[in-house]
Amino acid sequence: MRRNARESAFKIIYQSLFFDVAEDEIDKYVKEDGLNDDDFVFSKNIINKYLQNKNEIKAEIEKKLQGYEYNRIYKIDLALIILALTEVKFLSTAKAIVIDEVIELAKLYSTEKSPKFINGILASILS
Repeated sequence: MRRNARESAFKIIYQSLFFDVAEDEIDKYVKEDGLNDDDFVFSKNIINKYLQNKNEIKAEIEKKLQGYEYNRIYKIDLALIILALTEVKFLSTAKAIVIDEVIELAKLYSTEKSPKFINGILASILS
């Protein structure tokens, strides 16, 4: 199920906000989540695309922030925003699907206000 793949990618993106994640460690982290082969590949693709394009993704987010600084965004919310942008922009997944999935993950992992904040940022960038 793609949700499991996204959740796995989200966890690694979140980790990467605090320390460098070496490419050879990605397989290990993703395998720990017990994904089937298709989801394993999908999760790795998200992570690799993020790592290849992280400066561009950061610049896009910073451009749309109003009243916030990039470094002060709650890291869970930031990881979810990054996940969504990576998947829509670099893997060409339909934005409605990705936004719905990311909002569900926000409800699971983040604060009560996070889904609205994340949706606003994504709507601003992806419109």
